[in-house]
Amino acid sequence: MPTPGKHFGEQIYSQESQPAHHAGVTNSLVSFSESVRSISERSGPPGAFRPVEDLQILPLSHHSLWNRLRDGFEFSELEHPKIDLQIEFLQNGMRSLQASLTAARPYLKHIVEQVERAGMPIDIAMLPLVESAFNPHAKSSQNALGLWQFIPDTGALYGLSEDEWYSGRKDVIASTEAALTYLTRLHELFDGDWLLALAAYNTGQGNLRSAIRRAKKKGLSSDFWSLRLAKETRDYVPRLIAVSKMISEPEAYGIILPPLSDRVSTRAIDFDRTLSLQAAADISGLSLRRLSELNPGYKKGVMPPDGPNRLLVPIEGAASLIKWNDKQRAVVAAAKHRPANAYSTAENQNAVSTFRKVDYRQYTVRKGDNLWNIARQFDTDLKSLTSWNAIGSSSDPLQPGDKLWYARLSHDSTQAMDARLMKYRVVTTDTVASVSNKFNTRFVELKKWNQSLRHSHSLYPGQILYIPVQ
Repeated sequence: MPTPGKHFGEQIYSQESQPAHHAGVTNSLVSFSESVRSISERSGPPGAFRPVEDLQILPLSHHSLWNRLRDGFEFSELEHPKIDLQIEFLQNGMRSLQASLTAARPYLKHIVEQVERAGMPIDIAMLPLVESAFNPHAKSSQNALGLWQFIPDTGALYGLSEDEWYSGRKDVIASTEAALTYLTRLHELFDGDWLLALAAYNTGQGNLRSAIRRAKKKGLSSDFWSLRLAKETRDYVPRLIAVSKMISEPEAYGIILPPLSDRVSTRAIDFDRTLSLQAAADISGLSLRRLSELNPGYKKGVMPPDGPNRLLVPIEGAASLIKWNDKQRAVVAAAKHRPANAYSTAENQNAVSTFRKVDYRQYTVRKGDNLWNIARQFDTDLKSLTSWNAIGSSSDPLQPGDKLWYARLSHDSTQAMDARLMKYRVVTTDTVASVSNKFNTRFVELKKWNQSLRHSHSLYPGQILYIPVQ
């Protein structure tokens, strides 16, 4: 399960100077518990329970995400000496706190929207500050990883896969979904108490249950503030509350909130094929650095052969990528209606003597280009060129920078077969990897005999593949 926010704490633990235990920690527990219970029992979007008379029509210039957070914070109204201690702690590490708030900028808008959609207190959107200082690459000594600091076992339990290509724990979209699902489950397990749910997220539900049992056995209160827990967990929950309080009144606590717009800034796009971040940058005009920052889960800078094929992209580059993805989808749809042997002299599933090799390449449109001169340049015809690129008409205008696929025979256009080809019809559950394993062949061999795999690793039901059989 996730472990405490080591990354943020380790930067400033050496500066921590804890004062003696504050007097009056146990005072006014009855009224305090009622405040906690009032917050914990709420459900629905944060801010939904504010009195009607408190609501105001905001001016059009109100586009700061920090203002949205301040308006929705629910924990910031809580008071406790342990919260005061954490405010002191954060103020002593002000440089680290400011750095963490700046690091939140690429991710916070997406996280806030997911938290609100889940009907959770909006304060939870700031939990990655406590966990990882908003660093998706943060790794703890317990091998917890990512913004939400999942350890491998808990990550796998909540669908965060790991392999040589991809880390779900570092994926901003997937890890946020997993963390909110886990927190919602903990909220239910601990009778709707958000403070206990957060404590369990940090220390583990087993440890928290044991602490509750010990308290009840001694006839003591089992609310969060009364439980005997590890110091990390005792600090963890009030630290999140302290963050909410400090952001609610930044001037009072001496923090500077970096500019952060509340306008839509990113969009998640699901692609029909694998794509490298560099290719996405070329298509969209976005920088590779920005795409890598938003998609840290792709270890090699490319979508895995078996997915996921999803990118979180800045909104200004989304339209180009969506248009490109739609064109690729149209190419695949058109391919379904082509004869299985459209690019091959292979006529049957037994012995084949020769195979015409076709290489697919890409051309970047220049100023003054048109489809006719591009087709002539690459010794092909307009019909083929428009078909390969899902262009509706040869009169469609081209823009400089557009990418066009074209096909040409390799210099060695006829290759003697050293294998037999077997026709295989793709079913719904097939992937390139599963087909390779099923027939004990390598992907490079599948790609060699199936031109449709040259520029797309996506399969569709009914697709015909040629499988080399030695």
